[in-house]
Amino acid sequence: MGVENLTNVSDIQIGLSDILPSSLLDSLSNLIFLSKIAVYVIFAYLIFLVVKQFYGWRRSRRINSIYYKVKDIDEKLDLLLDIEKIKLKKEKIGKDKKLKKIKKEEKKIQEKKKGFFGIFKRKKKSKEE
Repeated sequence: MGVENLTNVSDIQIGLSDILPSSLLDSLSNLIFLSKIAVYVIFAYLIFLVVKQFYGWRRSRRINSIYYKVKDIDEKLDLLLDIEKIKLKKEKIGKDKKLKKIKKEEKKIQEKKKGFFGIFKRKKKSKEE
C-alpha cells in the first residue's frame, strides 16, 4: 500500500496499524478526529467572516449614502441660512432708515410746535439718545 492510495482515514488507520502499536493508534485516531473538528470549526468561522464582511460592506454603503445625503442637506441649510441672514440685514437696514426718517420728522414736528415761546423752554433729553 502506497501513500497515494490512502484517501480515507480508515485506510490510513489500517495502514498505520501494521507499523504502530494499538494504544498509540487509538490516541492517533482521537487526534485525527479532533483535527477534523478543528477543520470544521475553522471552515464555519471563515464562512462567518465572509458573511460578516458582506454585511459590513452593505452597512458602509448605507452609511456613505446617508453621509452624502446629510452633507447635501447641510449645504442647502447653510444656503438658506445665508439667504435669511441677508434678508434680516436688509430688514435691519430698512428699519434703521425708517427710524432715522421718523426721528427727523419728529424733530421737525417738535420745532413747529415750539412756536415763538418754545425757544425759551429747556430741551428734554430723550431716553433714546
